[in-house]
Amino acid sequence: QASVRAITKIAGVNSALIRYHFGSKDALYREVIEGCAKSMIAEREDALERLRDQFGERPIPLRRLLETYVAPVLRNPKDSSRDAAIYLRLFGRMYTEPSDELRELTQTQFTHVQLAYIDEICRCLPSLSREVIVFRFGLLVGSLTFLGSSTGVIEELSGGTIDTKDDAVKNI
Repeated sequence: QASVRAITKIAGVNSALIRYHFGSKDALYREVIEGCAKSMIAEREDALERLRDQFGERPIPLRRLLETYVAPVLRNPKDSSRDAAIYLRLFGRMYTEPSDELRELTQTQFTHVQLAYIDEICRCLPSLSREVIVFRFGLLVGSLTFLGSSTGVIEELSGGTIDTKDDAVKNI
């Protein structure tokens, strides 16, 4: 983990400012995570609300649900929110450096929007149990975390034949 001194050096501020504004490094970390997550959550909530308005009482097609959920992660980095990129790296870090506090913070922020998506997926796939859908959704979240936090992993695994910045790849 980075020290307050290293953080303030990169930020070009006095370490006393960190203590004054945030109280501790953990509070600073919490603030960064919460701030970065807000835009991703809002984008997903807005997209889901538009789909609900569009489809009314009919189930939303699965493809449309999944497209709106993964959009903040799979979008071209040039078009993507800097907050999403930062959050995904921090979220990925949670898995490589386990911390109960960090896990609780990251998970609780997304729980309500994830449950909303799970509810809609259950509506469009009534033949599957909620437990199966929750498990599969968890796999999706894990995959997105891996992709978002491991810059260049797909390019590396493919030996350079896949460019994730290529719009054609996003239709795979």
